[in-house]
Amino acid sequence: MIDVVITLGTLALDAYTIFTKDDNDSDIDTESLILERLEFAKVCVSLWAHCCSLDGEFTEEEDEMTDSMISSLFDDDSLFPEELTNQEVVAEILIETFNDPLPIGSIIDTAKDNHQLAAIFYQDACLIFTADGTIEDEEREFLDDLASELGLSRMDKKMIDRKYLKLAIV
Repeated sequence: MIDVVITLGTLALDAYTIFTKDDNDSDIDTESLILERLEFAKVCVSLWAHCCSLDGEFTEEEDEMTDSMISSLFDDDSLFPEELTNQEVVAEILIETFNDPLPIGSIIDTAKDNHQLAAIFYQDACLIFTADGTIEDEEREFLDDLASELGLSRMDKKMIDRKYLKLAIV
Protein backbone atom coordinates (compact mmCIF):
# COMPACT_ATOMS: atom_id res chain seq x y z
CA MET A 1 0.00 0.00 0.00
CA ILE A 2 2.79 2.46 0.81
CA ASP A 3 4.13 2.18 -2.76
CA VAL A 4 0.66 3.07 -4.06
CA VAL A 5 0.54 6.18 -1.88
CA ILE A 6 4.01 7.37 -2.86
CA THR A 7 3.20 6.78 -6.52
CA LEU A 8 -0.09 8.70 -6.28
CA GLY A 9 1.64 11.72 -4.73
CA THR A 10 4.30 11.72 -7.44
CA LEU A 11 1.73 11.19 -10.20
CA ALA A 12 -0.27 14.16 -8.88
CA LEU A 13 2.73 16.45 -9.33
CA ASP A 14 3.45 14.96 -12.77
CA ALA A 15 -0.18 15.46 -13.74
CA TYR A 16 -0.16 19.05 -12.51
CA THR A 17 3.01 19.73 -14.49
CA ILE A 18 1.36 18.36 -17.63
CA PHE A 19 -1.86 20.26 -16.87
CA THR A 20 0.04 23.56 -16.60
CA LYS A 21 2.69 22.90 -19.24
CA ASP A 22 2.13 26.29 -20.88
CA ASP A 23 2.25 28.13 -17.56
CA ASN A 24 5.37 29.20 -15.72
CA ASP A 25 5.07 28.88 -11.93
CA SER A 26 7.74 31.54 -11.46
CA ASP A 27 5.49 34.11 -13.18
CA ILE A 28 2.65 33.60 -10.70
CA ASP A 29 2.37 34.89 -7.13
CA THR A 30 2.44 32.33 -4.33
CA GLU A 31 -1.23 32.68 -3.38
CA SER A 32 -2.40 32.18 -6.97
CA LEU A 33 -0.05 29.23 -7.36
CA ILE A 34 -1.45 27.60 -4.21
CA LEU A 35 -5.03 28.17 -5.37
CA GLU A 36 -4.27 26.74 -8.82
CA ARG A 37 -2.61 23.69 -7.28
CA LEU A 38 -5.45 23.31 -4.79
CA GLU A 39 -8.06 23.26 -7.56
CA PHE A 40 -6.05 20.65 -9.40
CA ALA A 41 -5.55 18.59 -6.23
CA LYS A 42 -9.30 18.64 -5.65
CA VAL A 43 -9.74 16.95 -9.02
CA CYS A 44 -7.19 14.24 -8.13
CA VAL A 45 -8.66 13.70 -4.66
CA SER A 46 -12.16 13.50 -6.16
CA LEU A 47 -11.03 10.74 -8.53
CA TRP A 48 -9.44 8.89 -5.61
CA ALA A 49 -12.67 9.28 -3.62
CA HIS A 50 -14.80 7.85 -6.41
CA CYS A 51 -12.45 4.88 -6.69
CA CYS A 52 -12.35 4.23 -2.94
CA SER A 53 -16.10 4.45 -2.50
CA LEU A 54 -17.11 2.45 -5.56
CA ASP A 55 -18.24 -0.59 -3.57
CA GLY A 56 -20.27 1.52 -1.16
CA GLU A 57 -18.19 0.39 1.82
CA PHE A 58 -15.36 2.29 3.41
CA THR A 59 -13.10 0.07 5.49
CA GLU A 60 -10.59 1.14 8.12
CA GLU A 61 -7.81 0.12 5.74
CA GLU A 62 -9.25 2.36 3.02
CA ASP A 63 -9.53 5.20 5.56
CA GLU A 64 -5.84 4.84 6.42
CA MET A 65 -4.94 4.67 2.75
CA THR A 66 -6.97 7.82 2.10
CA ASP A 67 -5.15 9.73 4.84
CA SER A 68 -1.83 8.58 3.40
CA MET A 69 -2.88 9.49 -0.15
CA ILE A 70 -3.78 13.03 0.87
CA SER A 71 -0.62 13.31 2.99
CA SER A 72 1.44 12.30 -0.05
CA LEU A 73 0.43 15.59 -1.67
CA PHE A 74 2.50 17.38 0.99
CA ASP A 75 5.78 15.56 0.42
CA ASP A 76 8.76 17.66 -0.65
CA ASP A 77 8.45 16.45 -4.24
CA SER A 78 4.69 16.87 -4.57
CA LEU A 79 2.08 19.60 -5.00
CA PHE A 80 2.30 21.26 -1.59
CA PRO A 81 5.83 21.28 -0.16
CA GLU A 82 6.06 22.78 3.34
CA GLU A 83 7.64 26.05 2.23
CA LEU A 84 4.78 26.73 -0.19
CA THR A 85 1.66 26.63 1.93
CA ASN A 86 -0.16 26.25 5.22
CA GLN A 87 -0.53 22.50 4.91
CA GLU A 88 -3.18 22.09 7.62
CA VAL A 89 -5.67 24.37 5.86
CA VAL A 90 -5.08 22.76 2.48
CA ALA A 91 -5.32 19.25 3.96
CA GLU A 92 -8.66 20.12 5.56
CA ILE A 93 -10.02 21.34 2.23
CA LEU A 94 -8.81 18.17 0.48
CA ILE A 95 -10.38 15.93 3.14
CA GLU A 96 -13.66 17.79 2.66
CA THR A 97 -13.29 17.24 -1.09
CA PHE A 98 -12.68 13.53 -0.53
CA ASN A 99 -15.86 13.32 1.53
CA ASP A 100 -17.84 15.28 -1.07
CA PRO A 101 -15.99 14.73 -4.37
CA LEU A 102 -16.42 16.63 -7.58
CA PRO A 103 -18.56 14.83 -10.16
CA ILE A 104 -16.79 12.47 -12.53
CA GLY A 105 -17.69 14.86 -15.36
CA SER A 106 -15.51 17.55 -13.78
CA ILE A 107 -12.60 15.13 -13.60
CA ILE A 108 -13.13 14.16 -17.24
CA ASP A 109 -13.30 17.83 -18.28
CA THR A 110 -9.96 18.51 -16.58
CA ALA A 111 -8.26 15.86 -18.71
CA LYS A 112 -10.17 16.70 -21.87
CA ASP A 113 -7.92 16.79 -24.93
CA ASN A 114 -4.85 15.97 -22.83
CA HIS A 115 -3.82 12.35 -23.43
CA GLN A 116 -0.97 12.42 -20.90
CA LEU A 117 -3.23 13.69 -18.14
CA ALA A 118 -5.92 11.16 -19.06
CA ALA A 119 -3.35 8.38 -18.80
CA ILE A 120 -2.22 9.56 -15.36
CA PHE A 121 -5.81 9.74 -14.10
CA TYR A 122 -6.40 6.22 -15.39
CA GLN A 123 -3.18 5.03 -13.71
CA ASP A 124 -4.37 6.55 -10.42
CA ALA A 125 -7.59 4.55 -10.61
CA CYS A 126 -5.68 1.35 -11.46
CA LEU A 127 -3.34 1.87 -8.51
CA ILE A 128 -6.20 2.36 -6.08
CA PHE A 129 -8.22 -0.58 -7.32
CA THR A 130 -5.27 -2.96 -7.23
CA ALA A 131 -3.90 -1.84 -3.84
CA ASP A 132 -5.55 -4.84 -2.17
CA GLY A 133 -4.17 -7.28 -4.76
CA THR A 134 -7.54 -7.96 -6.41
CA ILE A 135 -9.71 -6.34 -9.03
CA GLU A 136 -13.45 -6.84 -8.80
CA ASP A 137 -15.81 -6.88 -11.79
CA GLU A 138 -17.34 -3.57 -10.69
CA GLU A 139 -13.87 -1.99 -10.53
CA ARG A 140 -12.97 -3.36 -13.96
CA GLU A 141 -16.20 -1.91 -15.37
CA PHE A 142 -15.43 1.47 -13.78
CA LEU A 143 -11.95 1.41 -15.32
CA ASP A 144 -13.35 0.57 -18.75
CA ASP A 145 -15.86 3.42 -18.49
CA LEU A 146 -13.24 5.83 -17.16
CA ALA A 147 -10.83 5.03 -20.00
CA SER A 148 -13.61 5.58 -22.52
CA GLU A 149 -14.77 8.85 -20.95
CA LEU A 150 -11.19 10.13 -20.72
CA GLY A 151 -10.70 9.36 -24.41
CA LEU A 152 -7.79 7.05 -23.66
CA SER A 153 -6.73 5.10 -26.74
CA ARG A 154 -7.21 1.34 -26.61
CA MET A 155 -3.45 0.87 -26.94
CA ASP A 156 -2.67 3.22 -24.04
CA LYS A 157 -5.31 1.50 -21.92
CA LYS A 158 -3.82 -1.91 -22.68
CA MET A 159 -0.32 -0.77 -21.78
CA ILE A 160 -1.47 0.73 -18.48
CA ASP A 161 -3.61 -2.32 -17.72
CA ARG A 162 -0.64 -4.59 -18.39
CA LYS A 163 1.50 -2.57 -16.01
CA TYR A 164 -0.95 -2.25 -13.12
CA LEU A 165 -3.57 -4.97 -13.46
CA LYS A 166 -1.39 -7.96 -14.24
CA LEU A 167 -0.66 -8.59 -10.56
CA ALA A 168 -4.25 -8.27 -9.42
CA ILE A 169 -6.42 -11.33 -8.93
CA VAL A 170 -9.63 -11.13 -10.90
